[in-house]
Amino acid sequence: MGNSGGFVTDSNAKSYAEAALNTWDETSKYQIEYSSTTVGSGFSWQINGRSELEFGIRPDGIGDPFPADLVDTDASVDVVDPQGNALGPADPRIAAIVNDFFKDRGGTDYAPITMISGAELYIMLAEMAGNDADAITHLNMNRTGMTPYDGSNATVADAIKHERRANLFATGRRMLDMYRFGETSLLWETQFEAKSSPGTLFPITIKEIRANPNCPLPG
Repeated sequence: MGNSGGFVTDSNAKSYAEAALNTWDETSKYQIEYSSTTVGSGFSWQINGRSELEFGIRPDGIGDPFPADLVDTDASVDVVDPQGNALGPADPRIAAIVNDFFKDRGGTDYAPITMISGAELYIMLAEMAGNDADAITHLNMNRTGMTPYDGSNATVADAIKHERRANLFATGRRMLDMYRFGETSLLWETQFEAKSSPGTLFPITIKEIRANPNCPLPG
């Protein structure tokens, strides 16, 4: 892939990922677990309690916070599988993570945090692959039961970005990925640096935008 577009090329990272995958597979995870008998998860509270992250919300503010209606309706909220149809349905892996984080854990402040996973390691190897064919091979390790990438519906770069969104959802990676890939959101005001110079400032959260009548949602 080279290092264009923010992709990783570190040879040490490649060696570490390959070594870890000698004992892990794409389903392996290292998680920090929380419960009512431990400290709470601040990350979980921000999502489940404060609602800093909401699911299925379109730029016009309409949506369902649970995964039953996670359908892409806007290019900036690209949660659909790029190997499938252009407008849906949503990638099932995202819905599974939402179920775990919200429903299966009761929407509490104790949802687990995934620190590293086999899926992320395969995506790292795809970023560091020297050619598209090897990159696609690594990405397809995470697509059991799904149509494999074949290079026809999505570029390798777009496939890597999507796989990070689908497999690393609710792990705290998205903002950093947006910065390194130079991506922005329709919800970020065009006159501010978060939009014009990604990576310089944090954007205002969706909860604060909705609480301020002077910040209408686009759409």
